[in-house]
Amino acid sequence: MIATKFAPGLVAAAALLAAAMPAFAQTPSPATTKFFVNANVGGQLASRTFDSSATKTVYEEPASLTASYPIGAGVLFDFGAGYRVFGDVYVGLTVATFSKTGAATIAATIPNQIVFDRPKAVAGTATGLKHSEVSIMPQIIWAYPLTGKLDVAAGIGPAFVRLSQDVVGSFTVPDRTQNVTPVIETQNGSGTGIAATVDVTYGINGHIGVGGFARFAPAKVTLDATTDKLNVGGMQAGAGMRLRF
Repeated sequence: MIATKFAPGLVAAAALLAAAMPAFAQTPSPATTKFFVNANVGGQLASRTFDSSATKTVYEEPASLTASYPIGAGVLFDFGAGYRVFGDVYVGLTVATFSKTGAATIAATIPNQIVFDRPKAVAGTATGLKHSEVSIMPQIIWAYPLTGKLDVAAGIGPAFVRLSQDVVGSFTVPDRTQNVTPVIETQNGSGTGIAATVDVTYGINGHIGVGGFARFAPAKVTLDATTDKLNVGGMQAGAGMRLRF
């Protein structure tokens, strides 16, 4: 009697559970959505150094100055978005910014104001020099859902990098001395490279997730202060939030 009495209720409950389980199991993977937005904080991992030089005539003799600028690793901010065009293929655009403030080591040779061909070697430091890079990276992205919650994406495309760098563009020598006063100026340059990115996302729900990325995006830029092409970009990595729509 008891089994007969409750059988219809048990059957109804089982039917509801069976209907709910496939719906939960089929929660869309982040890689199956139409539009994505990524926001990351990470680091640009490369450390590098470049040199600049300047010359002028002082006391009717040539004077020269060289400066060496170490640019270390630092914090990177990264923002990107993409749209599915077909299948597992997206088109996307990422903007990454990197900045540092540092110092340059100065070595100068200054003529003697009285005795000809008696230059003096002068050493010093220029501080508070700003270095900033802005990278714009359009990419073709392939995204693949590994599970209902986890996906992996790989992208490749050009990297357009804009560099702004404070340099010792010139120098002055106070009258009747062999001292040096560096003249700081901001120089800008642009370069193009290739950016290759791998991104992993874990979906918290249907629209929000967390993830991380690794990217190699090297480029070269020329500034007026140096004849050498400067390396910018390089290896980058970070983690942050993911939005899917």
